[in-house]
Amino acid sequence: MSNSPRTPVQTIRCLWLGSYHAAVIDGQLRIHGPVQMAASLQASIRENRAAIVDLLEEYCGGVWPPIPGSEIYGCEEVALKVLEIGEVAA
Repeated sequence: MSNSPRTPVQTIRCLWLGSYHAAVIDGQLRIHGPVQMAASLQASIRENRAAIVDLLEEYCGGVWPPIPGSEIYGCEEVALKVLEIGEVAA
């Protein structure tokens, strides 16, 4: 990936591809994964923390991977692409 900053949706896609789990707990973003995150991903999370929390709460039931019954559960790949297109258009 280039050195350009990741958007919040791109950051969530990186969490997904890296098998990380994220949860919004009392308004705070908590992330756990199989390995330590790359510095560039950590920087993207710090830079976009509020937007990532908003996306997780609005579309995913407050967690990644999304919970059953959340707006994008079961269609994560398509939903992330649609959200990313929306970010570009905004």
